[in-house]
Amino acid sequence: RTIKANYADTGVMLPEIIETKNLGNKQIIKEKMIPGKDFNIDLYQSLSEEQKNNIAKQMAMFLNAMHQSFPIEAPKESIKNMTNGKLNSANDIISKFAGTLPKNVETRLKQAEQYLVTSDISDELIVMTHKDLRTANIIYDKDTGKLAVIDFELAGHGNVYRDFIPYSTSTSMPWDFTKRVIEYYNKIPNKKHPIKINQEKVKNMLVYALLCEIARATSPQDMQNTTEKDIKELYELFYRYA
Repeated sequence: RTIKANYADTGVMLPEIIETKNLGNKQIIKEKMIPGKDFNIDLYQSLSEEQKNNIAKQMAMFLNAMHQSFPIEAPKESIKNMTNGKLNSANDIISKFAGTLPKNVETRLKQAEQYLVTSDISDELIVMTHKDLRTANIIYDKDTGKLAVIDFELAGHGNVYRDFIPYSTSTSMPWDFTKRVIEYYNKIPNKKHPIKINQEKVKNMLVYALLCEIARATSPQDMQNTTEKDIKELYELFYRYA
């Protein structure tokens, strides 16, 4: 069936499905082309303050619409548990580097963990989330000033903070943009549920998630798919949040 993207309600353009068909055990989905480019850091930095604020408002409106679209549930576990895998503590991450991690990075990681362990989780509600809001899934049309959000393959119920802390941190939204989105998101009136996002929690979670990803990326089994450039970019992102 055809899905009409409602820009007025969501604040962003959404994929419009024009055809679906089954080929064997696979489903083929044909979508209408969305104009624009991947929303990367270089593109973001080229924008004016007015443009940055405008797209932050669009993203905030989209997140609010998505988060309020289904019944909201009480939190089940802390945001810290979103870093799935074998690295379950700051010490696990530090030991993974076998003494090569800079001391200031170790200190910041432990601070982030302490903050997350002791923070109140009452704001970490279970809502409908996109779960994959990295730059590759956000498209910006500079001519119209409109954002589009694509690839809802992973969408489902999850911690509301999940949409502010992408797993693919090496392609995450610029931190300045994330801060603006949080500011506008918290100011949106007439929410069904008055969700508020804690910016400090997002920042600490990003520090923690980045170090987890760097540790995984430098492990022997993952190194074959990770270049030195990838690891350098992860470190650069870490220092933006640290």
